[in-house]
Amino acid sequence: MVSRKLAGPGDFQLVVDTIPPKITPLGGIKQNANLGAAGRIAFSMSDGSGIKSYRAELDGNWLRFSRKSNVVSYNFDEHCPPGTHILKLTVTDIANNTSTYTLTFKR
Repeated sequence: MVSRKLAGPGDFQLVVDTIPPKITPLGGIKQNANLGAAGRIAFSMSDGSGIKSYRAELDGNWLRFSRKSNVVSYNFDEHCPPGTHILKLTVTDIANNTSTYTLTFKR
């Protein structure tokens, strides 16, 4: 975030947010993990300006995640059958900065 304060008549401050949100996998999830015994997958999202939206895709298809505060999670169901998958989570902050986390895992 960039902040500048200009002095003079009618003082004002300009703030520009150029920092993308941070996405952190929870529960020790790592690339190429075997999540066959896991019941769910979860990520935390953080950003100084606030989270505007998020979108999850599994193998290129939209996947419904639940959000509670700044944690999003998915309870494994029939939309994630056994096999190798690619999960892509994209998070956008209020200033429209985006971050994408891509995870390859087995089920």
